[in-house]
Amino acid sequence: MIYSTSITTANSKSKASATRTKLKITKGLIWLLEVDFPPGCVGLVHVQIFDGSYQILPASPDKSLSGDGRLLRYDDLYLKSAAPFELSVVTWNEDELWDHNIQIRIGLASTRLFMARYLPTIGWEDFAAQMGEVQKDQAKGKAEQVIELLKLTGGG
Repeated sequence: MIYSTSITTANSKSKASATRTKLKITKGLIWLLEVDFPPGCVGLVHVQIFDGSYQILPASPDKSLSGDGRLLRYDDLYLKSAAPFELSVVTWNEDELWDHNIQIRIGLASTRLFMARYLPTIGWEDFAAQMGEVQKDQAKGKAEQVIELLKLTGGG
């Protein structure tokens, strides 16, 4: 399945006043992340994609993607196995004159049969065990990001 959303971000939006857009998805393996910056964005529109408080794109915490006339495509593997089944797309636009529209597309395999397509040499049991380890690492990363956010906001 491919999930898609089109997001218009108003001009003069700082990171502090960023727009948050929820993208409903299902449980499954995210195998593709695309961000389409049409011509005219000139690097002034910024995008981050989160699973809860965990930043999945770009993977570097607190960084963002930007571009101009570019389709950024990431063939990646990220298991979304816990509710809520949605991603948050955070955008801001430093252009002082123009609103900008970007497209986000998420490729997701929701069944074991389709997941096997992206993992042809790994049996399901091996994949499940490996993804369990990945999820532990992701949970640790999420916890570390929450602690950092609490420190930044004076809550911890």
